[in-house]
Amino acid sequence: MPKTAPRVKQRRILLAESDVIVRLGLAQHLRACAHTVLEASNADEAKAILQSGQVCDVLICDPQLDGEESGFGIAQWVRRHRSKTKVVLAATLQAKSLAVVELCGSTPNAAPQDATALSDQIRIMLAERARRSRRPAATAGAKPRRTKNMPS
Repeated sequence: MPKTAPRVKQRRILLAESDVIVRLGLAQHLRACAHTVLEASNADEAKAILQSGQVCDVLICDPQLDGEESGFGIAQWVRRHRSKTKVVLAATLQAKSLAVVELCGSTPNAAPQDATALSDQIRIMLAERARRSRRPAATAGAKPRRTKNMPS
């Protein structure tokens, strides 16, 4: 009889990450696992979401998050005012990916491999952004036109 994957409790997750590509990759993975994801690009946005009355089961945030308060400050605020919210402080892409994969219910043995795959996928997107930003604006995405005098 095949083993079935354990059911994952659907959670409401606040993802506070300043890099839009990292945030997009992590949020996409969480949504694929049927979690509800609220996104914040800095500590001020995260705190505003929390103060608006939104209930969050989990806060995933970078300790060095930009804003009036750091990620540490938001974590302390959550622990004081939203004690039922689990706080995950993760500074590296690998740590953030591991936290996301664990929330999606992977087994402990599979989580590091899944987290590495997610990190690699996000690194590819980051590399593509860097590659595109190095291209001159006038030629970005443009294909050269063929003319009669142009060799084939």
